[in-house]
Amino acid sequence: MVTLDESSGERLKRLKRLSRKQIVIFAVLAVCLVLVSIIVLQIPSWYLHNVTCANYTYSDAAMGSCENIYSYNLGQQTGLVDTIVGLLWFCLLAAFGLTLTFPPKPSPAKQAAPKQEAVSETVVIEPKKEEQKQRAVPELQEKSERVDALERGMKLQRQRKYTEALPFLKEAVQRDDQSYIAWTSLASVLNNLSKHAEALTAVDHALQINPQYAHAWSVKGFALNEQGDEDAALEASNNALAIEPNNTYALYVKGMALSYKGELDVAFATFDRALRINPTYTDALLGKCLVFTGLEEPQEMLPLVNQVIRIDPEDARAWRFKGMAYNLKHDYHEAINAFDQALQIVPDDASAWFLKGEAYAYAQEPTKALDALNRALAINPNDTEARELKARISQMRRQAVTGAVGAFSLRLGVGLVEGLAKGFVIFVKAIFKDL
Repeated sequence: MVTLDESSGERLKRLKRLSRKQIVIFAVLAVCLVLVSIIVLQIPSWYLHNVTCANYTYSDAAMGSCENIYSYNLGQQTGLVDTIVGLLWFCLLAAFGLTLTFPPKPSPAKQAAPKQEAVSETVVIEPKKEEQKQRAVPELQEKSERVDALERGMKLQRQRKYTEALPFLKEAVQRDDQSYIAWTSLASVLNNLSKHAEALTAVDHALQINPQYAHAWSVKGFALNEQGDEDAALEASNNALAIEPNNTYALYVKGMALSYKGELDVAFATFDRALRINPTYTDALLGKCLVFTGLEEPQEMLPLVNQVIRIDPEDARAWRFKGMAYNLKHDYHEAINAFDQALQIVPDDASAWFLKGEAYAYAQEPTKALDALNRALAINPNDTEARELKARISQMRRQAVTGAVGAFSLRLGVGLVEGLAKGFVIFVKAIFKDL
């Protein structure tokens, strides 16, 4: 139970308890005092004006006109009158205030009566309201922590620190499972970590909450592209463009799906459409690189890749495409250097590890190729391309070992036969010599 300050409430209640007679008396006194103030202030003014101007001579001209002298004398003479009037007003108001502050003493009968609790003068805060206030503090703290987790995760995502961003975004969706922005950001990070199945689960949560969120449809399209479902990716990107026709990321995802489907001309036009909206949009520039990869034209890829690197040197995808261009040029060591640059930016990039392993395989370095492919599969166990390439390299190594053993055995057998034949000839010659 909490008691509020009673002084202001007590005075209001005592004002209400004033009798009508008391209020009338104070009102009459106030009116009388107003009239007295007017009369008392006007009489000196009239008197001084007449006396001053009647006795005005040219010798007084040095002090100014008659009106100036009158104003000066009035200020000198009426100071005392003003003071008296002010005191009268003070007395009236003081009497009124004292009536409020010190109410009349109760009668002996009232004094003898048992005291009652001042229920009307005590404000009780209900337990329910108190509980609501107590609950509000942790709720605000929880909201602050939820927002903080989301903001930190998205900041790390913008810095391309996807592994570090992941736990914060997971915490954000745990604290608020109705935040479609948090679910979409989580899906985007999972895509960048090549965890596309988990990304689809996360982005589907976002779309259940807000089916009109265009970016979520684009993120879903990207995941579907990476899983090899180009038709579904194309549908998702078209859903995003139906909501936001100038969404450049949706155009990029659509162009990627068309590239994977082999519709390279349409894909190229889609990327150009995105670049007309934003000429420095690096995703669309890299999309055109993908088209040239399908056309096996590395000489067209390298200028685009270098343009992206000038815009954003920390874009790991640009370094990946640069390595792919050098792979097509059969310059495998330059390709491996480019993939290493990509992995310095994003160490958990499964695609970069796979491409690096592929370059080592082309460079006839199977041991390093298998190491790189194992790293790719540790990040993304569902990478079928990495698994198939690893199986082929392992099979080629086994065949190489088997062939080497067979050749050695053959050489050993031939040598043994030749040795036996020569020994037999020497033995026969020795016998006939003795004969």
